[in-house]
Amino acid sequence: MVDNTKPSTQKYTCSGYETPVCTDISPHHTNSEQKNHTAAFSADASLHSTTQSFSGAALAYLGDSVLEIALRTRLVQSGICDTGKLNDIARHYVNARAQSAGIAQLEPMLTQEETAVYHRGRNGAGGHPKSCTALEYRRATGLEALLGHLFLCQQYDRIQELLDVYFSYIKHSMLT
Repeated sequence: MVDNTKPSTQKYTCSGYETPVCTDISPHHTNSEQKNHTAAFSADASLHSTTQSFSGAALAYLGDSVLEIALRTRLVQSGICDTGKLNDIARHYVNARAQSAGIAQLEPMLTQEETAVYHRGRNGAGGHPKSCTALEYRRATGLEALLGHLFLCQQYDRIQELLDVYFSYIKHSMLT
């Protein structure tokens, strides 16, 4: 008889250290607890058809985290284990200047709806940090709004497609 109360683990080697990794990520809760937990991490069905009720800033807020988690996932999967190095690399990909350059590569790929969401996010951006121009900041905010919109609409494959191009472009521009 198998004990299903404990998650299975495997060993993951990172810089010579073996670390147990949980391979069963499902929470061990009752059905009602599971439903509440799942609801907190899934988009409401009513959000799938439109994100018009959200401001560009709210979409950008969400999109910022979409970009951040996508990048962090890629970096960790690359095998880099030093968190300082991970943060140094991440800074090159997730900043207003890089995002502004990246969206310039993505714009020809965008649908009319995606372009409208991008413009809504871009046009709603206010001030900007000293590290970039106002235009770079607005364009970066537009990209983040687009990612937030796609996430709420559960268009994960489209997010992946756009971010593959984005990350490839930024990586190439860092090398030249």
